[in-house]
Amino acid sequence: MSTSTTTYNVIIKRFEDFATAHPLINRFTYGTIQEGDIGKSCTYPWMHVAPSSTNYDDGQRGMSFDILFADLVRDKDDKPENEKEIISDCSQLFEDLLATIENNTLFGDNALLQKPITITPFLNSFTNNLTGVEGTVTIELDYTFDFCSVPVDFNLNIPTSGGQGGGVLTFDDSLNLSGTSVTLDNDVDTPGNDYYYGTDATGTKGWYTLPTGGGTPSGPAGGDLTGTYPDPTVHRVHGVDFQSGTPSDNEVWIYKGSAAKWQHQHIHASEVTNDSQVTGTNVDDALDHLHTTKEPTITAGTTSQYWRGDKSWQTLYNTSIQSSIIGTTITVQASPITRYHAIAGAVTSSTVAYQVPLPMACTISNFHFRTYGTQPNNGSFVATIQKNGVDTAITITIAAGSAANTFLDTTNSATFAANDTWQLKVIQNAITGASPTASSLGTYSFKITM
Repeated sequence: MSTSTTTYNVIIKRFEDFATAHPLINRFTYGTIQEGDIGKSCTYPWMHVAPSSTNYDDGQRGMSFDILFADLVRDKDDKPENEKEIISDCSQLFEDLLATIENNTLFGDNALLQKPITITPFLNSFTNNLTGVEGTVTIELDYTFDFCSVPVDFNLNIPTSGGQGGGVLTFDDSLNLSGTSVTLDNDVDTPGNDYYYGTDATGTKGWYTLPTGGGTPSGPAGGDLTGTYPDPTVHRVHGVDFQSGTPSDNEVWIYKGSAAKWQHQHIHASEVTNDSQVTGTNVDDALDHLHTTKEPTITAGTTSQYWRGDKSWQTLYNTSIQSSIIGTTITVQASPITRYHAIAGAVTSSTVAYQVPLPMACTISNFHFRTYGTQPNNGSFVATIQKNGVDTAITITIAAGSAANTFLDTTNSATFAANDTWQLKVIQNAITGASPTASSLGTYSFKITM
C-alpha cells in the first residue's frame, strides 16, 4: 500500500470498519481505556483500540495498537462459567481480526501481521468489572521515505545574503548573480527569431543574428567530399578515390589495388570465384569454355541441368542425367550376354571401361529405361546401375516379349561418395532363335540429388 494513503487515521478507520461489519461486536471505541469504559448502559461485546507505537525501517513502517475485546458478566449466580464463555468468545473475536488483517484487503494489499502475537485474558477489570482479552497488534506496511510528498520547497541555490559568491552556486563566464537574480552578459529581453547567443569577431558576448541563409554551410568541403558548399560532390569512399569518367551500361565499381582506386568496369572472369577453372576476359566468354575437355561439375542443390552423353550441359528433363544407347544392338546369342555402358560410351563387355567418377557426394534414384523395340519372347532384359563396379539395388527387368515402353524403378536408390564411379550394366537373357530380334535398345535416365 502506498505510504501516501495508509495513514494512521486510515488504519483506525479500518479497525472501526471491521467492528461495524462483524455481527457479534456491538460497540467500537478508540483512545484511552477510560474514554471507552463508560456507564452500564453501554452495549457489549465491545472492541477498543488504544494507540501504541510506530517504528520505521528500510522499505516498511510498523504501526502497533493495543486491542481489547470485552463483555459484561451477566450471570452472577454462575459467574465463573459466564467468564469462561466470555473469554472464549472474545478470543474468537480477536482471531477474526487477525485473520482479516492477514488474508483480507481491508487494511491494504501489502499489509502484513508482525508475528508472534500474544493475547492475555482479564477478569473483573475496569469500572464495570468486564471480562475479555487484550493484546498488541503490529501491522507492517510499505514505506519508502518518499520526499516527493513533503510539502516544502527548499531552494538551496539562493544565497543567504546578497552579492555574487554568497550562495551555494558559483557563477562564472557569461552568468552573473545580483542578489537572487541571474543574468547573461549583454542580455536583451526579446532577441530576434534568428538570433543566437555567442561572441562576435572581437570576442564580445551577446545576441547575434545567424549567417545569411539560415545557417547553410559555405566554403570548401573536406573528407570524402570535394567542391564547395552548399553543393559538394562525393569523390571518394573511406578515403579511396573514384576513377574519373562516366560508367557505361552494366559496369560496376570495383576496387583495384594496383591503381588504388574504385574503378568502373565489367566483371572479368578473374574477379569471379568458380569451380570450373575457366578462362576468358568476360564472364560470358569464360562460360563458353566449358567444353569437352572439362569435367562436368554439378553444384550442390542444383537440379536444373544434366550432363548429356555428348558432353554438353542441357536443360534438365525429369531432374535426371540422361544418356542414349540408341542404335546399339545387343545381339541375341546362344547364351545370355552381359554388357556395360556409360555416358558417351559404346556398349562394351569390359567391367571398368566406362565407369564414370562422380565429382561429389550424391544420391541416384528414379531410374528410367525406355525401349524402342520388342524384347524377344524367350528371355528377359535386365538393366542395373553399378557403384564402383558392383550392382546396386537400382534395377529394371523387362520381361520377355515386352513391347516398346518406358520401364521404371522409382523405389530403390543408392548413395555415392565423391569420386565413386557408376555405370550401367545390361544383361540380355534372350537366346538364339528368339523372335523378334532386340535392336535399338533405347535411352535411360536417373535423378541425381546433391
